[in-house]
Amino acid sequence: LIDEFLPAHQGTVNNILLTWQSALDKTMDILHEEDVNIRPDLGDILRSSIMETDGVSVEKLRLRLDREYEDYFQHWDMEKEAPENGRGINNPYKKGVGKILKAYYEKEGIKKNYEEADKIEIEIDEINKKIQDEEIKQNKIKDELNQYKGIKSQIQERQQIDNDVRTIDHETEEIKKLSKEWPIKENWLSKKAEPGVIKIEVKKEKINLPWKVFSIFSPCFKERVSSFSDTSLSIKTC
Repeated sequence: LIDEFLPAHQGTVNNILLTWQSALDKTMDILHEEDVNIRPDLGDILRSSIMETDGVSVEKLRLRLDREYEDYFQHWDMEKEAPENGRGINNPYKKGVGKILKAYYEKEGIKKNYEEADKIEIEIDEINKKIQDEEIKQNKIKDELNQYKGIKSQIQERQQIDNDVRTIDHETEEIKKLSKEWPIKENWLSKKAEPGVIKIEVKKEKINLPWKVFSIFSPCFKERVSSFSDTSLSIKTC
C-alpha cells in the first residue's frame, strides 16, 4: 500500500530522496550498486520535473534567470570573489555595476573612511601630547620666574647702579685726559680736580658697597644678572 503513494521504489526514496545530509557521501556508492531500480526511478523523477513546467515557457524562464544573474554578478569574478580585472575601490567600474559589486564598493568605501578617520585620530593624539608637553614647560618657566620675582627690583636697581658707575668712570677719564692735554696747568688742574676726583671715587665706592655685600651672600647672583636683557628676564639657577 505504501509503494502506491511513493514517487519511486522504497530503496530510491530511502537512499536518495529522503537521505540524511550526513549520508550524502554514500549516494554515489549506492548509485553504482547493482540495484537497477534506483537509477531508472531517479531518471524518471528528474525528467518529470523538467517537463512539468505548468505552462511556463522554459525559454522565458532561462532569459529571466540570465537577467537576474547579470543583475547580481555583472563585473564580479566568482572564482576570485573580487571585481573583474582587479578594479577595486580606487579604480571602480562606472557602468554595468552588479548588485554584488555595488555592495562590495560600499563596504570598501566604509572601510577606507574608517582607516582615514583612525589615522586622523592618531595624529590628533600626537598633537595633543605635544601641546601638553609645551604646557608643562611653560608652567615650569612660570614657577621659576615667580621664585625670583622678589629680587627683580634689586636686579633692576643694580642695572641702574652699573649705568651710574659707567658714567662716573667716563667723567673720571675725561678729567684725567684734560690734565694731560694741558701740562702747563697740570698742577693747577690737579689741585682743582683732586677734590672732585676724590669725591667721585667716594661716591662710586658707596654705590658698589651694597652690591659687594650682596654678592658675598649670593655668589651666583652676578651670573643671574648677566643673563638679563633690557626686555626680558632669563633667570639662571645656582
